[in-house]
Amino acid sequence: MCGIAGYWNFNGSVSAETVTAMTTAIAHRGPDSWDMWVDAAHGVGLGHRRLAIIDLSEQGRQPMSNDSGEIRITYNGEVYNYAEIKADLVTAGFQFRGGSDTEVIVKAYEAWGIDECLRRLRGMYAFALWDRRQHALYLVRDRLGVKPLYFAHTRQHLLFGSELKALIAHPLQQRQLNHQALWLYLQLGYVPSPLSIYEGIHKLEPAHYLRIDVDGAVQQQRYWNLADYYHTPINNAPETEIKADLTALFTESFAYRLIADVPVGVFLSGGIDSTLVAALLTHEKGERLRTFTVAFDDPAYDESYWAGAIAEHLGTDHTTLTCTEPQALGVVERLPQIYDEPFSDKSGIPTSLLCEAVSGAVKVALSGDGGDEFFCGYNTFAKLPPLWSKVQRVPYALRHVAGGTLRRLPASTAARVSRRAFGRTFPQFRTDDFYDKVLRAPAIMDAHDVMEAHWHIMSRWPVQELSQLAPAFVLENPYANFTQNGLDATSQMMLMSALTFLPGDYLVKVDRASMAVGLEVRDPMLDHKLIEYACALPLHMKYRDGVTKYIVREILYDYVPRE
Repeated sequence: MCGIAGYWNFNGSVSAETVTAMTTAIAHRGPDSWDMWVDAAHGVGLGHRRLAIIDLSEQGRQPMSNDSGEIRITYNGEVYNYAEIKADLVTAGFQFRGGSDTEVIVKAYEAWGIDECLRRLRGMYAFALWDRRQHALYLVRDRLGVKPLYFAHTRQHLLFGSELKALIAHPLQQRQLNHQALWLYLQLGYVPSPLSIYEGIHKLEPAHYLRIDVDGAVQQQRYWNLADYYHTPINNAPETEIKADLTALFTESFAYRLIADVPVGVFLSGGIDSTLVAALLTHEKGERLRTFTVAFDDPAYDESYWAGAIAEHLGTDHTTLTCTEPQALGVVERLPQIYDEPFSDKSGIPTSLLCEAVSGAVKVALSGDGGDEFFCGYNTFAKLPPLWSKVQRVPYALRHVAGGTLRRLPASTAARVSRRAFGRTFPQFRTDDFYDKVLRAPAIMDAHDVMEAHWHIMSRWPVQELSQLAPAFVLENPYANFTQNGLDATSQMMLMSALTFLPGDYLVKVDRASMAVGLEVRDPMLDHKLIEYACALPLHMKYRDGVTKYIVREILYDYVPRE
């Protein structure tokens, strides 16, 4: 895992000092070593900060070239199946200097070209590859968007980097606020791709690559489409067969993420996904794991007891780290530096504390992120469609009038109504939860379909509030045309979340928090082979009789007691 940066001046001159400055701006992503390379004749400069995980020798140093020096790469990530790809390349006559996955990518591209190379990669990655033979630069991002990649393109140059810091370090890059990005941030709590908070700087979208030619022309290509796998024939195999297939896929994916030449640990929250990771690696692979969890001094939020109980059951070497209020407030001051652009996911605070503490013990940690998006882990996915079926029975005109009435309620009245109406029935929710729902209700009532209703539920600010905060902007749902014909509402919501909130919020949170302290976090639930299988499962394998993640739980209960 590393940090990458660089640029291409189409006019032919390149500054080694500028490449160095761009790379130094993201030194935290690669504290082990750094290097840079320039092609003065073509105006190309590549920089690299290294966090050494596989092949710790100098043979793994980047930017790395092929044997002839005509192909050069700066790469951030891990390709877990690099040994299998390497074996194919050796059979084809290629020789290797070292044992890194970086060299495998370079020679896979040399052997098969960009499309076949990417089809074979299984992992998380973002890289820039310069092909002097074609006078072309490729920018590539992994299928799910685990690793970040920003770029800025003008008629004069192309800049790129793992974080905004790297691009801002270039003397020609302007820092002009993107107002549409700001509005979307207020709605979502993060800035969605392809936008960034700055005009002219973009995020490369997951599962895409750019090809930039010598004249500055840019071609964008999608090389994998998650939606395609939701439209494949439904897997109606018996539950026992699906359970066995999934167990094998989970185990393979989790074991791949242990490949490293440095110590590896596991984030154990006590939830379904992280427990499954620890359980399968312990029982199926015989691993003696180091597990870590974060505890809170507020009992209302603390779930560390269950993580400890699971660790004891599995026999892991377990560490509990406590997050206090003063520690949390200390992290808040560092958030702008960590995240570069506005980001309001409050779980970034404990994630940052956990990563900082764990980085002193291991260099790689496995996380459970991603299971909710593909196995129906959020209650909204399952419970909104039947609720919406009742709401839409009410004529739209009546819903609109009722929504307008709710909008006119003073805030104090809305809070009092929510407390009286729901406090006794749902004591587990706080008053502000209900107040928040009352604020969102008018927009939901005005929705024309279930996907629009889901969008309003996921938005941080109700539309009527945003219209007052940002009256100059067009208030729109950027995924208004998202509806997938032939797909049930729950699957559509899972797909939308996987394409938006997962790469834009959840994965950003973990990447920046971990890389800020030189820790590599891997997401074994986000193996694309596992996801392709999960997308084709019938809904009753993911949600059944009020139980979310049904089939995942059934697998887990073979290893960990239900309680």
